[in-house]
Amino acid sequence: MEPGTLGGVGGEWVTAAGSSRDGVLLYLHGGGYAIGSPQGYRAVVGRLVSGLGVPAFVPDYRLAPEHPHPAAADDAIAVY
Repeated sequence: MEPGTLGGVGGEWVTAAGSSRDGVLLYLHGGGYAIGSPQGYRAVVGRLVSGLGVPAFVPDYRLAPEHPHPAAADDAIAVY
């Protein structure tokens, strides 16, 4: 894992040994845009990138209630 930014949104890049650059997985973590973080999903994303053979980006999008709707959705679209 290493920190990164896509579309102006911070997050984490997750890669596995031998990952191809032929694609990228965009993983939007659970929590209904109100709770959670990339750190809480490292294990599952790590298994996904190992199985898929491509790197993943997990954005640390803005969460409600501090950032009301549509802040998180806007961040997800910006990363995409």
